[in-house]
Amino acid sequence: HSDIKVLVQSVDLLSSKTGQNRVEHHTDLYDGDEMIIRRGQTFQIEMELNRPFNASTDKLHLDLKTGTVTCCTRRGR
Repeated sequence: HSDIKVLVQSVDLLSSKTGQNRVEHHTDLYDGDEMIIRRGQTFQIEMELNRPFNASTDKLHLDLKTGTVTCCTRRGR
């Protein structure tokens, strides 16, 4: 398997309103299914690869970027 380059087939950000990240970050009451997480907290993603990942021979590079800043202030709550 190590001669076949590991490729990402799909990514699930677990960001639907009932998804793990939205619930754990207490953002599940916001509208939409975008990934809304809080600074300084861990988050989960699930990736489907084209073959099993071998930690001793494979490398995986993640390039994470933030989107535009939106207004989600909940003052006094």
